[in-house]
Amino acid sequence: MLIFQMIVSNLICFIVLLSHIFLFDAVRGQDAVPCAPRKISCFFCNSSKFKACEDPFPKRDVASPLLPTVDCYEDCFKWLYIDLQQKHQLIRGCSSQLSLQIDRHLICMYESKNRGGYICFCSAEKCNAASFPHVPFWTFASIYGTSLLFRWIT
Repeated sequence: MLIFQMIVSNLICFIVLLSHIFLFDAVRGQDAVPCAPRKISCFFCNSSKFKACEDPFPKRDVASPLLPTVDCYEDCFKWLYIDLQQKHQLIRGCSSQLSLQIDRHLICMYESKNRGGYICFCSAEKCNAASFPHVPFWTFASIYGTSLLFRWIT
């Protein structure tokens, strides 16, 4: 029985490691060295003031020089803010504009106020135009499989 538990434990570790590999595949377009100084362009707009800032971007606006950008030496961000009246506001820009005490390398996080808002960070050219970051199917499948395995052995 002890050998079986060791095998199951190693299998769980392997599945978790594999899920992390697939999860980080979603951010492979990012810079390899996050501390290296570099300049990127980020979309810079607020949907409450500029309708074209809403998600998803109309394709014609993404290519348009009218859609504002800003030079950035940190990370771009996209923030879906939901106020108390459940009004959505999408804000895009450079993280140097923010005064948040958070680890930007977590990529995305939900607001703690439980209203459904989130903020995402990225470090590639105009990366804050895309919808919510793509997470591969295999990441979800391996996490689900791991949870089933835990239920089975406990």
